[in-house]
Formats: sequence, structure tokens, C-alpha cells
Amino acid sequence: MDKKLIVRPRRAALGKTNVVSVRLSVDTIKRLDAITDQTGHSRNELIQMCVEFGLDNMEIRDDN
Repeated sequence: MDKKLIVRPRRAALGKTNVVSVRLSVDTIKRLDAITDQTGHSRNELIQMCVEFGLDNMEIRDDN
């Protein structure tokens, strides 16, 4: 897959949201925090970008 998640400067809030709890590995959190240091985005913003990218680029297969 050649698609990349492009992280751009911060934008305005996305309107109504809900809180969701998720468990992530320590290594994943460290990677996210390194990106927050580089970009100025919050950890929450980056996770939201990653989830949206994954949903937009997901392919579901029934390989039975």
C-alpha cells in the first residue's frame, strides 16, 4: 500500500464528539508522542487522524 497519512497543521475542532477509551501499547504511545513533539498536534488529534485514515482506506474481505 502506497498511501500515507499526511499530518498537516492544526485545524478547528470537528464539532460534536464522544469520548472513547482504547488501550495502546507503550511503544505505540511513544511513537505518537514523538509525532506530537514534531507537529504540535495533540495525541488525541493524531489518533483521530489515524482512525479516519484507516476507515477511509479499509478494505474488508471475506476470505472464507
